[in-house]
Amino acid sequence: MNKVFGLGKENLKYVSRLKRRIFYCVISLVIILNIFISAGLNLRKLSEVNEGKAFFVVDLQHNLENSKKEALEKMFWKMEGVRKVQYLSKEKSFQELQQELNISIPMKDNPLTDSIVVYLSKTSNMEKIREKLEDNEAVKEVFQDKGYLEHIQKNNGMYQTLTYVSSFGAILIFGLLIFLFKAASALDFFNCINAIRDDNYNLKRSKRRNLIPFTLSTLAGELIFLNIYVYVRKIFIAYKSDFLLLAYWDTFLWHLLALLIINLVIWILPITILGIDGEEE
Repeated sequence: MNKVFGLGKENLKYVSRLKRRIFYCVISLVIILNIFISAGLNLRKLSEVNEGKAFFVVDLQHNLENSKKEALEKMFWKMEGVRKVQYLSKEKSFQELQQELNISIPMKDNPLTDSIVVYLSKTSNMEKIREKLEDNEAVKEVFQDKGYLEHIQKNNGMYQTLTYVSSFGAILIFGLLIFLFKAASALDFFNCINAIRDDNYNLKRSKRRNLIPFTLSTLAGELIFLNIYVYVRKIFIAYKSDFLLLAYWDTFLWHLLALLIINLVIWILPITILGIDGEEE
């Protein structure tokens, strides 16, 4: 311990080497922090896109008046959780069915009715919408693929769990960054504890000496992550063109906010070592 504590300038090279390692760790942790942030944002977007795939089909009564069809469409648009409403005539539905089955049937034998396809933004609203349709005279029947809906809900549950894990990881990294800044300041403090007798001044001096290096380390970590993210995203898009991975600029504000919060905490809040907080008595 004597190699570190209380030797002032005599062991400055050794202390500087330790601090460099700490700031290398800061750069690495900022990269990991941004990975957690990007993962959380991409998972949230995946959840939104996945949930937006949910839909159900409302078969209408035969020979329903156009005014009633329009009224039903307007009713759907006003419902919470409805993302899109698409009207399908029985002729178009019949053509699509023939193409899907690769068969040819005369249009006069069309057994289908006009229908409305309702796309949801939230699967949790499905039951409420079904309840409102039960007593509607314009509705003949409601078709819903329960297996497909359960698959969507299962995926959303997985995305939400992974989002919570990413959030927890980001909070953990945030705490480690604060700890590393205190560790770097403590190295300066203890190295000069015999040379500078005023502990409050020594502590404030130690903090000031590490503020700019810490901030520059966080910026370096952010820039390194930016280049890694852009490169990895290009690889994923080239491998699978429909792969959903947000552009860096779509997540930039969140990364910037995290960087600002970390540095504001470091610059504004006092640090405490051995019960000394560096404040004036």
